[in-house]
Amino acid sequence: WFRYTLTGERVKADNIAHNKGTDFGNYSIKSAKATVCNGTDLNAYLDTDKATEFVFITTNGTAYIMNRNEYTAFVQVFGYVDRDSKTKTEKIRLHGESQKMLRWLARY
Repeated sequence: WFRYTLTGERVKADNIAHNKGTDFGNYSIKSAKATVCNGTDLNAYLDTDKATEFVFITTNGTAYIMNRNEYTAFVQVFGYVDRDSKTKTEKIRLHGESQKMLRWLARY
C-alpha cells in the first residue's frame, strides 16, 4: 500500500534481508503484530539495517514515518519478546494496534 501510494506500482513483498536492502527506497515498513527483528538486541539489529527511515502503517492506511531514534523508542514502547513458533528462537514483535499506540504515533 505504501509503495503503491507513492509510485502507483503494485508489488508483492520481496522479503529482502534487513542488512541487504530495504522494503522500499530508504524505508523499512511495518504494521501491527509485525516482527521487528530476530533476536532481542534491537540496537545491534538496527546497526546493520539498510533502512534510514521506518514506516508504521495503521489499519486505516495512515503511514507514520520515523527516523531511527523515533523508531527505536516506538519499538521499546510497543515491542515485546516472542518466540518463533517453528525454531523457538527469540524475536521482537510489535503489539497489535491500540489507542495508546495511535496516540503515541500521532505525535509524528
